[in-house]
Amino acid sequence: MFGLGKKDGATAIAPQREYSVDLGDQKLVFKTGMLGNQANATVLCQSGDTVCMGNVTVSKTAREGVDFLPLQVVYQEKYYAGGKIAGSRFRKREGRPSDDFVLLGRIVDRGLRPMFAKTIHNDIQVFCTVLSYDFENDHSVAAANAANLAVAISDCPCDGPLGSVRVGLIGGELVLNPSREASLKSDLDLFVTASLEKIVMIEAGANQVPEADILRAIEFGKKWAQKIAK
Repeated sequence: MFGLGKKDGATAIAPQREYSVDLGDQKLVFKTGMLGNQANATVLCQSGDTVCMGNVTVSKTAREGVDFLPLQVVYQEKYYAGGKIAGSRFRKREGRPSDDFVLLGRIVDRGLRPMFAKTIHNDIQVFCTVLSYDFENDHSVAAANAANLAVAISDCPCDGPLGSVRVGLIGGELVLNPSREASLKSDLDLFVTASLEKIVMIEAGANQVPEADILRAIEFGKKWAQKIAK
């Protein structure tokens, strides 16, 4: 689908390409080659007017003396994404990541980490940055999918690609990637990441919901996540 290579430490300019996925009445648009060409791979994902960027950088050599995957996932939102200026009148700086964004970073991490071979000991950094937020379309879905695809087209050997969706339950009906307003009415907040073969990560919070509805929501999320992964 996309191709990106780095040779002899040179910076390769990724071709500008665009790929879209229809999700019912929604659409995810992926773009590459527009930003972040110093990174190993960069992908922009747009949902409505919400735009997120996923960047991947990989060290050239393995870290010595470790027996684990040194993967770091950073999820960050800039105040300008929502049209705001950070800080007080006298201090215009971005603050530290909120607990919500730390948890979102962990959700992305939990989806990506099992896809890497256990023999990889190179330092890998994945950055998810919210560039624009329209307060309607969920930035976590766009950011996760931007990161998923960036890893898939990078030089990192991994089993991918992945797709991620959020599922809500409103009035007994399953809702794909519910809006911010709809999420407040939902009895279920389910985040599903899946490969073409299986589900690799589930995160959920819910009110008292029947088990049958939970299982139905998982299968629903898996179907749409796999459509993105294709």
